[in-house]
Amino acid sequence: MPTDALTDDQLRQFYALYSEKNPNPDWAARYAEAINSYAELDEPAFSTPEMQERLWRERRITPVGPGEAVQTQGAYDDPEVVDSLQALRERVWPAGKRERAAEIQREFDRLLSLVAERHSGQRPKAKLGRVFAALLPADLNSCLNWKSNRKLSQLVLGPSANAAFPSSAVRVRARLRELLGEEPDLAEQVRRSTFCWWLQANADSLLEGDELGLGDEDSEPGLIDDPDRVEKISLWAANKQLRGISAIGGYVETYRAVVRAAEGGASPEDIAATLEADTEGLSLKTCRSLFNRVRRFGFLENRDGLWHPSDVGNEFVEEDPADVFVEKLIIRVFGPAHLLRILAQGSLPKKAAYAELRKIYPAWTSNMAPSSVGGWLRSLALVEELNSGDLALTEYGQKWEKRLPLELPVPPLLNAVNIDSTSATVEAREWPTIAQVREAFASDEELCKFVFSPGQLDALHLAWNFHDRKRFAILSGLSGTGKTALLLHYARVVCGLMDLDLEAHCSVVAVSPDWTDPSGLLGYVNALHADPSFQAEAALRLVIDASRTPDLPFFLILDEMNLARVERYLAPFLSAMETGNALVLHTETEAINGVPPSVPWPKNLFLGGTVNMDETTHPFSDKVLDRAFTLEFWEVDLPAYFERRAQGKSSSRLTEVEAVLIDVNQILRGVRRHFGYRSADEVLSFVELGVSGGAADVWPLVDQALFSKVLPRVRGEHSGALENAIGALAKLFEERGLTISQRKISEMEERLLSTGITRFWS
Repeated sequence: MPTDALTDDQLRQFYALYSEKNPNPDWAARYAEAINSYAELDEPAFSTPEMQERLWRERRITPVGPGEAVQTQGAYDDPEVVDSLQALRERVWPAGKRERAAEIQREFDRLLSLVAERHSGQRPKAKLGRVFAALLPADLNSCLNWKSNRKLSQLVLGPSANAAFPSSAVRVRARLRELLGEEPDLAEQVRRSTFCWWLQANADSLLEGDELGLGDEDSEPGLIDDPDRVEKISLWAANKQLRGISAIGGYVETYRAVVRAAEGGASPEDIAATLEADTEGLSLKTCRSLFNRVRRFGFLENRDGLWHPSDVGNEFVEEDPADVFVEKLIIRVFGPAHLLRILAQGSLPKKAAYAELRKIYPAWTSNMAPSSVGGWLRSLALVEELNSGDLALTEYGQKWEKRLPLELPVPPLLNAVNIDSTSATVEAREWPTIAQVREAFASDEELCKFVFSPGQLDALHLAWNFHDRKRFAILSGLSGTGKTALLLHYARVVCGLMDLDLEAHCSVVAVSPDWTDPSGLLGYVNALHADPSFQAEAALRLVIDASRTPDLPFFLILDEMNLARVERYLAPFLSAMETGNALVLHTETEAINGVPPSVPWPKNLFLGGTVNMDETTHPFSDKVLDRAFTLEFWEVDLPAYFERRAQGKSSSRLTEVEAVLIDVNQILRGVRRHFGYRSADEVLSFVELGVSGGAADVWPLVDQALFSKVLPRVRGEHSGALENAIGALAKLFEERGLTISQRKISEMEERLLSTGITRFWS
């Protein structure tokens, strides 16, 4: 792609080459024949439903690939739509290219909204573009999909040109007219339109000077949009896919609204706030979740600290049907591909279709998740609901089903659990007392860098041991204060005192934001094989071993456990913990791969979770809190941490730098924006590396480290405490000569005073 628009000489040269090669005369003949057929009609003949249907389906001009699947039947006899198209044939447009482009764009947008709202549910952008190309042959061209139109616009108008269709097409034709003169007849109008497609399809070869074979393959859109051409897609393994996708009002249009909210660049909070303001019925929290989902689909990209629509995001917003979204949905989300495959065998009542889907994934014990999948497929016109109420594939859905691999991927099989596992034969051992645990922590060399108060250690031990069935502790508070480390080291110390293998008795599981059911922890039954098989997840073996070895402790640690809704993915644990009933693993009547349908609730299972409470996490329901002991970690003892960090180091300490970190943390503590041990360690490690590399002055390193690791934490609405904290930081930075940090915190202070809110990202 050139960095600038093609020059006048290049365009003339390429057009002369195209005219000489005449790569597809049959297409040009069909194109001209189609335009003539409408130009010769009088108003009554043009306005008949039969002629309108032919106009909307006019493939002689160009096929529009997936756009053919967008339904427009109701427009054929809608008087307002028909009269508007008739008016296009007679309307006198402005002579100036910009005014002309703007007026045609306005009329196109009006008709697009009208047809989408009344007759389609989707935006038939490509089909309507083809209608305009048929009725305005001097102004439009054959590049009707987003990619081809964007590339053509950049080639002819420049990389920064607004590629909105059809205004960009009008300006492209205007530039060609300026270079090549007025079109003397319809044949020349068609030649320039088809040249536009040929130019964008062959530009790279042309610019490299390769003219051999041009036009043999991509000279006509229909050769690319061949309906008989089936390109198989590769799905993610099921254990990596999202477990279904939540239904939301507006479906794909709501996802598009997220991308539009990022136009021009915006922070996640700004995008969520814009979405909440523009979309009825969505809470700010839901809007934040939608931002994360759309970001993970690749429709947004981060540039210079702000989120912008990616190229594929722009395509997603502009194109209907949303091919780029459909492909990502099928590849990345569990359920859509399976439902397409189920319905490919024939239409089914909703409940029957969802029951078939649940047979494949028994962890879905209700129709909530399958019906959400069905709702998405209907919203994307992959599936339709017949008058009988049955679900059936549309023509568009059939095309996607044909692209699925023969065998839909499933997670790797679990090795059958050994009934006679070694853990089942280990002798019972005396569990350590709180005094023994405390002594082991005090003498453990691996804990020399960690700062745990005796009160924190005692609280965890008591929370995990006060009840013989509810061993559930939640550690909340400041990130980087060692919450996960405390849980893991407690498990390590206890296993050491009892002479147990830590890896066999402890599992740390990172919670994923897309967990909506227990399968993220336990796995699920897969029914795709001739014999049912069990697809395992991380915690399953630990739970089974714990149930079979009741006299020994087992530790399940959930990191960032409230990134997903705890009451959903932990529901079987919470119920069994409370009632003492069996923990259900699957709904089959027999063991599968050695996994029984249920196990007795393991009273020896120590369940610990770490949480951070911010805009990316979920709150806890009373159902969860009633079963857990919650411990809070907000206190940070940096002097003690620095003393421990220095143990065993031969190099001199950066005591002045440590003093600054202590001062900064004390200032931020009053507004709960202080930092933990991890951040302090990273600042010092950053500075130490710079010093070892020969830095003459330590303070520029400190300045950059504070700017990068500490100031992004500072944010909030105006309050006296926040204003005072920011002012104190500005003063401290100025006294220490930390110019980068001082300038940034001053900007944040100014924003706080002028707008009532501040954050690092401007």
